[in-house]
Amino acid sequence: MSDIIDINVIDSLKEIGDQEFLNELIDIFFSQSEELMRDINNFSEKKDSESLNKASHKLKGSCLNLGAKAMSATCQKIETSSRENDLSKIDFNVSELTKLHQETCTELKKLRQE
Repeated sequence: MSDIIDINVIDSLKEIGDQEFLNELIDIFFSQSEELMRDINNFSEKKDSESLNKASHKLKGSCLNLGAKAMSATCQKIETSSRENDLSKIDFNVSELTKLHQETCTELKKLRQE
C-alpha cells in the first residue's frame, strides 16, 4: 500500500480527528475525484490545456490531503505539461492516472471503516 497511499498521512488524519473524520475525508475524495477524473479525461480529449491544468491541480491537492502520493505525482506531470502546453504525453499520463485512481480508491476503501 505504501506506493499508493502514505500511511503516515492517514495516521496523522486519525490523530487530528477519528475514524469517522477519516471516513468523511475519504467519501469527499471519492466524490470529488470521480468528477475531476471525468473532467481530466474530457479536457485531455479536447486538448484543452488551461482547463486540464486547473482540474489536475485541484485533484493533486485532494490526493495530497489523503496521502495518495502516486496519484498526486501523476497529477503533477499532467499539470506541468498542460501549463507548458505540451500535450504530447497526455494520453499516456491520463491513462496512468486512471489506473492509479482505481488503485487508490481500492486502498482507501480498505482504510474506510464503519
